[in-house]
Amino acid sequence: MVNTSPTLISNLRSFLATLEAWLLITILVLALIVQIIYFSNVQSGYASYGLSSTDVYTELAANFKNHGLYGLGEETNIKRETERPPFYASILVVIYSIVGERPAMALIFNNLVLWLTIAIVYFIGRTVDPRVGLLAALIFALDPAGVVNANKNGPAALYSLLIGSSFLAAINLFTPRATLKIALLGSILLALATLTRGPTLYIGVAISIALIAVHKFSIRQIPTKAIIMIVVAFFSLQMLLVGLWVARNNATSGHYEYGGMSSHLYERFIPALIAKRDGTDFKKAVD
Repeated sequence: MVNTSPTLISNLRSFLATLEAWLLITILVLALIVQIIYFSNVQSGYASYGLSSTDVYTELAANFKNHGLYGLGEETNIKRETERPPFYASILVVIYSIVGERPAMALIFNNLVLWLTIAIVYFIGRTVDPRVGLLAALIFALDPAGVVNANKNGPAALYSLLIGSSFLAAINLFTPRATLKIALLGSILLALATLTRGPTLYIGVAISIALIAVHKFSIRQIPTKAIIMIVVAFFSLQMLLVGLWVARNNATSGHYEYGGMSSHLYERFIPALIAKRDGTDFKKAVD
């Protein structure tokens, strides 16, 4: 009789037979009920785009879908956008192409993404211990900020899913099971996260340095050449995809910057520090 490796289906069946699985399912079901109730209340009490003050991302998606330009403004005067990375709006283009330009559908997508992120958080915690995974999933599900952000037409929920997924892939790179395929998957997920929001722009550098250090001085089970290939794959693919966006911004504005981060530094963060130091109003510091 030939022995075969366990299939995905058999692994899933084994997992569903555990108490751990049913506790996770309970968390997911309760979270889904809360999300549905909150979404319904938001739709009945606010505009269709939810708790956002303005529906910027629908405008970006509509202009890109209808005119092929990623920017804000009317048809004859669309200003190319450089401050908001494009991936979330690109998802909206797909959604709106299928169901029409209905912002409520963007919020449904956000809530679905938030719900899936609970499972991702569980699997991240499970790499330490199943009980840690369940506790992490429960804490994440109980955080009201997640539900609030999911009911805004913005990228926060999608960013959480992508950064969590990339982190889950990256965890496997810090083990003897690290492979080039995992590195490529983690790099793509990290790139998409960065193309959703900017805070993870340079985290690939830190992870790459940490990978070299951990494998060189701690694990020592993978050849140096293989480690270098894994690091290059993880770092370079993300930088390539993000670099395309930076190059596009340079062609648009003449500046090599990502997501308007320089303008936020000089126009918001530094003036806020000056205002706090001098005890003056923020607007005066900006002026």
